[in-house]
Amino acid sequence: MKQKREKAALCIQLALFIILLCLLILSDFGLILPSENTVARGLLHCAAALGIISSLIQLHRKKGE
Repeated sequence: MKQKREKAALCIQLALFIILLCLLILSDFGLILPSENTVARGLLHCAAALGIISSLIQLHRKKGE
């Protein structure tokens, strides 16, 4: 039961990071909440990408158990 909860939490985390990355991309094109701070946007993109990679690695490890 605990493993199912952990896997569900990781899937939710992955989905949220993907949504964040999609919103950031839309922001880059000026469709929603455009921003002039390119450094912050770049760092947010990196953080979202690292979060997605981390979630995928953790899900892969849980799959092996």
